[in-house]
Amino acid sequence: MKGKLIALFLALALVSSSFVFAQDVSSPDYQAKKEALIGVPYTPDQNVEKAPVRPENSIPFLSNCPQTDRPTCLKEPFDSAGPGWIIVPFTNGSPPAYRNDDGSSPLINLGFTFNLYGTNYTACYINNNGNITFTAPLSTFTPFAFPSTPLAIVAPFFADVDTRNLASGLVYYKLESNRLTVTWDSTGYFGNNVDKRNTFQLIISDGTDPFLGIGNNVCFSYGDMAWTTGDASGGIGGFFGAAATVGVNEGNGIDYATLGRFNRPGSYYGGPGVDTNGVSYLDCQNFCLNASNVGNLCPVAQNFPGGPVNILAGNPYAAQYSFSAPELTQLVSGGVSGVPPGMNVNINNGLTCTFDVTWNPSCTQAGQYVVCFTGIDNFTAPCTTTVCVTYIVDCPLPVEMSSFTSSINGRNVDLNWATSTETNNSGFEVERTVTGANTWTKIGFVNGNGTSATPHSYSYSDRGLQTGNYSYRLKQVDFNGNFAYHNLSNEVIIGIPGTFDLSQNYPNPFNPSTKIDYAIPFDGKVSLTIYDNSGKEVAKLVNNNLTAGYYTATFDASSLSSGVYYYRLNLNGTSNFSETKRMMLLK
Repeated sequence: MKGKLIALFLALALVSSSFVFAQDVSSPDYQAKKEALIGVPYTPDQNVEKAPVRPENSIPFLSNCPQTDRPTCLKEPFDSAGPGWIIVPFTNGSPPAYRNDDGSSPLINLGFTFNLYGTNYTACYINNNGNITFTAPLSTFTPFAFPSTPLAIVAPFFADVDTRNLASGLVYYKLESNRLTVTWDSTGYFGNNVDKRNTFQLIISDGTDPFLGIGNNVCFSYGDMAWTTGDASGGIGGFFGAAATVGVNEGNGIDYATLGRFNRPGSYYGGPGVDTNGVSYLDCQNFCLNASNVGNLCPVAQNFPGGPVNILAGNPYAAQYSFSAPELTQLVSGGVSGVPPGMNVNINNGLTCTFDVTWNPSCTQAGQYVVCFTGIDNFTAPCTTTVCVTYIVDCPLPVEMSSFTSSINGRNVDLNWATSTETNNSGFEVERTVTGANTWTKIGFVNGNGTSATPHSYSYSDRGLQTGNYSYRLKQVDFNGNFAYHNLSNEVIIGIPGTFDLSQNYPNPFNPSTKIDYAIPFDGKVSLTIYDNSGKEVAKLVNNNLTAGYYTATFDASSLSSGVYYYRLNLNGTSNFSETKRMMLLK
């Protein structure tokens, strides 16, 4: 009963208008009295001079999170069936869905400390109407502007949410060690309307959660936003009438931060001091801020990239980031760490501390770098904001390959490749390895065509291979020494020869050495013997049992005199074979 009396007092104290009445939401005539307000014209407060919203009260100014730092529109990806998500047990709803209008949860223990403008809270009420409170539940359905008294409120979208229609989504929460996430999932508006629905999310934390950004303790994020005003607040088809309020409110009438108020369709946004912003402006937006520092707000990060910065080597990068002091009497000093070689960071301290960053990395610096920028104010107890930026340096491929193929002719492999364009291309080193060995050998080089926008074709023949499995790759090299690899997609298999073959030695004539290729189609005892012109044996290159395959022998005639020599191959196995060929040594 005490909690109900407090809620009634707050309803009277927070708003004075015909759209709020002193009534317990669980009383039998609550809905009848509320429905009596449908169609009653809403008249905003007259002759109220609004002070301009200062930077320290502006959520767009205070927001410290990039728009692209999340994979979905909602900062915390939401799945009603996912682990940890619980339907909020509103006290005026029935399980399991707890569908309701103007309800609140029981007091929920956070398990961490949430600091709102210097006041610590360890528990909160989740209110159906798009907000949370800490000292009492709030059933007020006609939203009011911030700052207000006496209630501390965090409101991602304070408006008349109604989930009683079965086509409306529900309100869920997830409680973790240092953060609470509340998601209003595709919710309708009073009374029982679902022709338009809103999806939005609130996260509060103790300020140590890197998911929100270290120092941030409040995040608002939005999915599809389609309505602003319930029928009992002067709304017509979900719009106009009393504007929805987005912001945080300390409850002392002084400390607050606002994104503004919303009461119309469309994406118009006039700023945090405007009451007629368009609700579609919020679609897929994300705002994170530090609402904890009473009397001293941390420097606000501005213009930092929302994700990794991708830089192509040779393309200069230039940007200016900044930290601003929300308080006009403070100055911000900057610092930076992790600066890679060649990056220049020029820091200018002041009310706004700027970082002018320039960098023109080379291909030798390809990789990932993390640079952390800090801004610290000059308050008696200084506050520091740190933003770390990831830079990814990529070396552009100077050659666009259009094909790379192979063909086999006996023990020879012909490689063919083509390019679509080339930039600064010196040429291609041809490399080979026995499959599985992972040791690559350079076997040749083919000149490139420098810089060309027209297609070019290339070929290379790898001759005299032994039986086995081989892999090939091209090492494309530019004139600056940068390189990139292109692998042949298929494995090359040199099989067993079908016939006996003894090839002519090469080179011939020779000095002092030459190579002799031969092929044996079956296993057997093999001898390869060298004779001089008189028939005298001068060397025996092979005298072993060999398996079927392709072979190459090397004959070194350094100790012999010039003249005609003969080499004979004998094979004794399934059948016998013998062949002799002539060669010439010239010294």
